[in-house]
Amino acid sequence: MVINITIKIFLLLILLPLIVLAQGNSTTFQIPDKLRNHQFGIAAPQLSGDSRFVIFNKSYEQNKDTLVVVDTKDRKGSILQFPNSYSARFTKSGHLFFCSGANALMMKLPSKKSLQWKDVTSAHYFGKFNQVIIARNDSLVINDEHGKVIRGIPDVISSTLRDGEFFYITKGKDQYRLLSLEKNGSLLLHSSDQPFLSAKKIADHSFIIYEKQQSEFKIFYHNTDNNITKEFKYDNGKGIKSVVLTPAIIDSQNIFLNINFFSNPKDKDAVEVWYGNDKKIDQRFFDAAKNKVLIWNFVTGMVTEVQDNEHSHLVYIGRPDYLLSFNPYQHKDYIKEAFPFTIFRYDTALKRHEFLVEAGGVIYTDPQGKFLVTSKDGQWMLVNVNNGEKKILPVHSSRRVYFSEDSQRLLFENEGSIDMYDIELEKHQIIRLPSGFRSKLINGDQTPISPGFPIYKTAFPNEKNVLIHLWRKEDNTNAIASFNGKVLKMIVSPTQDYISEMFDYSSRSQFLFVRSNINKPPVICLSEKTEKLLYNSVDQDINALKIKSEWIVSRNEKGVELKGTLIYPLHYDKNKKYPMVVSIYESQRSESNQYLVDGMFGSTEGINSRYLIENGYFVFLPEIVYDERGTGRSALDCVESSIKALYGNTSIDFSKIGLVGHSHGGYESNFIATQSKLFAAYVAGAGNSDLVRSYHSYNYLWNGPFYWQFEGGQYRMPGSFTNFKSLYIVNSPVYHAEKVNVPILLWAGKKDQNIDWQQTMEFYLALRRNKKPVIALFYPDDDHSLQKIENRVDLYSRIYQWLDFHLKNKTSDWISEMN
Repeated sequence: MVINITIKIFLLLILLPLIVLAQGNSTTFQIPDKLRNHQFGIAAPQLSGDSRFVIFNKSYEQNKDTLVVVDTKDRKGSILQFPNSYSARFTKSGHLFFCSGANALMMKLPSKKSLQWKDVTSAHYFGKFNQVIIARNDSLVINDEHGKVIRGIPDVISSTLRDGEFFYITKGKDQYRLLSLEKNGSLLLHSSDQPFLSAKKIADHSFIIYEKQQSEFKIFYHNTDNNITKEFKYDNGKGIKSVVLTPAIIDSQNIFLNINFFSNPKDKDAVEVWYGNDKKIDQRFFDAAKNKVLIWNFVTGMVTEVQDNEHSHLVYIGRPDYLLSFNPYQHKDYIKEAFPFTIFRYDTALKRHEFLVEAGGVIYTDPQGKFLVTSKDGQWMLVNVNNGEKKILPVHSSRRVYFSEDSQRLLFENEGSIDMYDIELEKHQIIRLPSGFRSKLINGDQTPISPGFPIYKTAFPNEKNVLIHLWRKEDNTNAIASFNGKVLKMIVSPTQDYISEMFDYSSRSQFLFVRSNINKPPVICLSEKTEKLLYNSVDQDINALKIKSEWIVSRNEKGVELKGTLIYPLHYDKNKKYPMVVSIYESQRSESNQYLVDGMFGSTEGINSRYLIENGYFVFLPEIVYDERGTGRSALDCVESSIKALYGNTSIDFSKIGLVGHSHGGYESNFIATQSKLFAAYVAGAGNSDLVRSYHSYNYLWNGPFYWQFEGGQYRMPGSFTNFKSLYIVNSPVYHAEKVNVPILLWAGKKDQNIDWQQTMEFYLALRRNKKPVIALFYPDDDHSLQKIENRVDLYSRIYQWLDFHLKNKTSDWISEMN
C-alpha cells in the first residue's frame, strides 16, 4: 500500500506536465433529464479585498466550472456567470482575473469593464509580480495587471504555475531549456536534450529539477544565486522510478531524498513461500520498487544511506540534526487499522539511529521539528526530540492535536472543550464549550510527512484568533467560535443549518462561510461584527422551501436512543397515503441538514432522496448503533425500532416500504432481508454476505487481511472469529438465505477492490438455490461505487423502476421476467 500511495503522490506533486488543462469535466454520454443534477452547491467562494464582491463556482455532480460573480451592494442580486471557467482569483488591485473557455479576462469591478485575451492556450494571474501571463501556441506574453505588454517569450512548448512560481520550457535547435519567470526577466534552471522537465523550489535560490528519460528520471539541484547545478548520482541505483516526497533541503549542503528505484520484477512462475509469521503480507501483491532514503551532499556529491532493515522508513521533520526513523512492520499485525510505532531519531552528524519513544498509532510534530506528541494507552505524551525527555500530559482527548507556529503551545480538539497546553510553563488550560458540542480547528494546518503512515506536521497561527467549528451530535447543531488565548467567543450562533466551505480571513477580522439546510439552498455569509448575507441561491430552487422533514426519536431493545430523519413527499397531502423508502448505513444524524439536490448522488449509492420525494415517496434515514449482538442483529433491531416509531403517521403506507443500502448498508440490507417482515422490497449494493469468508479474505483496497475491519473497524465485532464463531455465523446473511420472502435486488461492480463482488454473487446463488425472488446486476468494469456515467444511469434507473414496481405497482418488463 505504501508504494502505491507514494507513487500517486509523486505523480500528483512532481510529474505534472507543464501544460495547463481546462478545468471543466464533461462527458459525451447523455444523462436523462430526470437523473441530471439541476440544483447546484457552492464551491470555493472568495471575497474581494474591499469585501464588496464574492465569486464562487457552481458545484454540480459533473462539473464545477461555472464562475459566478456577486456584487453584495446590488440589492437586486445582480450576478454575472461565466461557464467553463477556471483559475479565478482577485488581483492585488481588486480586479477579477479568470479564464473562460479559450479566453482569459481581467474584469475591473464594479464597472465590469474587461480586458480580454482570445484564443489562449493557457493563462495565469501571477500574483508574485502582479502580472498576467498569456500562452498562445508557442509563445508567452507577459502583461501588467492593466493589460500592458511587458515582454514576449518565443519558442515556448509548455508552462505551469505551481506553488507560487512560474516555470516554462523553451525549445532551441538542439536543446530544451527550463526557466523560472522573474519580475524583469527569467532564470535559466536547466538545459537538456530531453523535453520532459519540471522544477520545484525548495528554498530561496534553490530548486530541484526533474528530467525524464524514457521511463527513468534524473534529479538535479540548481542554485540560482551562484548558478551552480549538481546532478544526483547514486551508483547502487538501477534507475529512478519515482520520488516519494519533494526533496527537502536540510542545510547549506545536504538534501533529504526519498526515492523509489526500479527493481527486478517478480518471477510470476516461481513458487511463493508464505510464512505464518510474515509481517509483510502486503508486499506479496505487487512488484515492490526498491525504496531508498538518502542524504545527498550536493557540494561533495556524497550520498549517505540512512535506512536499514530495522529503520526502513525515515521522516524529515524540518531540522538538520535529526530525522525520525521506524520499522513500519515491527508492530503490524493487520488486526487493527492503527498500530504503534517504535520511533528512533537518526543523528545526521553521527550517522546512527537512537531510540526515542514507543509511540501510539498517530504522531504529530511541530513546525520546527522540536517536539512530537502521541497518544498511547489512553495517555498523551510530549517528546522532546532534542534530548528525548518525555512528559505525560494531563489531557484526555481522542481527536486531533495542533502545535502553535512558534512550537510553544498545543491545542487539542475535544468533546466538550478545547484543551490548550503551554509546553514551557507546563500549564493545562481547559476551555469549556456549550453543552454537548465537540471542537474542530478551522484555521490550522495538518500536513502528512510520511506517505502511508499517520505522521503529521501541524500548526495553528500564533497571532490570529483560533477559529473552532463546533458540532453537537444530539441534534446535528453547528456553530463557529473564536478563541484568542483567553476568551471563547461565539461568532456564528448555534444553528441546525449545515456550515461548509469555511474560509479564514481573520487577518482582517472576517470569516466567510456557506450555510444550507435540507430545505434551504446554500447562502454565502460573512462574519464580521455581525453576520452578513452576501449571496442567496434560493431562486435556483424555490421548491426546496416546501421540503418538510422531522426528527423521529425511538429506542432500540437495549434502551439506546435513536434519532432518524423522516423526509416528506414534496407535494405532501395529509389525506393521501404514500410508500416509503428507508435508506440505511450507520448513524445518519448528520444527514438531517444536508441540502437535497437532484442527480445521481445522495446518502446511499443508487438512490437520490430529492428524486424520491418529488415522485411521491417518504424517505426515512434511521440511525443504527452497534452492540455485542453483532453488526447485523444490531442493525435489524435499530431499523425495526425506528420504523415502529412511525406507526402514528397515517400518511405512510406500511405495506409499501422498501429498504436500500450500499457497502456497509448493503450488508445490513442483506441481513435485514433474512430476518424482517416489515419490508415489501430490498435493494443491496456491494455488501458482504458471508462474514466468515470476508473476515478471512484479503482486502485489495486497504492492501491487507480484512481482520481489522471486523475486530476494530466498521463491523465492531467483539473479537476474532476464533473466539466468536457463532456470532459471525449468526450475523452472516448467506446462512439465512432461505428466510428471505420478498424480492431483493442485488448489485456490484466486478472491479470492486473493497468488498469482493463474489460476496454478492454468492448471496444471489444462495437465494436462487432456495427459489427466492432475486435479481442481481453486475457491472463488469466498475468499482465499489460506480464510476462510469452510463453504469450510474443504468443503476439509478433500474433501482427506481424496482421501487416503483414493488411499492407503486407500476409495470416493468425486465423485472417481470423474475416471476
